[in-house]
Amino acid sequence: MSIEFMKEGLDHYHSVVKQIDDEHRIVRCSDNIQFISQHRVDGKSKYPWRSESFYTTVLGAARQQDVYRKDALSLFSVELAA
Repeated sequence: MSIEFMKEGLDHYHSVVKQIDDEHRIVRCSDNIQFISQHRVDGKSKYPWRSESFYTTVLGAARQQDVYRKDALSLFSVELAA
């Protein structure tokens, strides 16, 4: 497992694009090629954030669980408008 991959599980990961609530967030991967939906599992762990799913397209964002779906889709609407 690469060090860059592990950094995505840190509280202070630099590419958090949407903090949904205290237990859910969306980040960009370290290679900047996909979004990752994550949930918090344990504040005492070195890497408390765990990935739930990955997506690179609007269709992928639309398939996200309810807690992520609206925010996932909004990320693409911002990119499409630019």
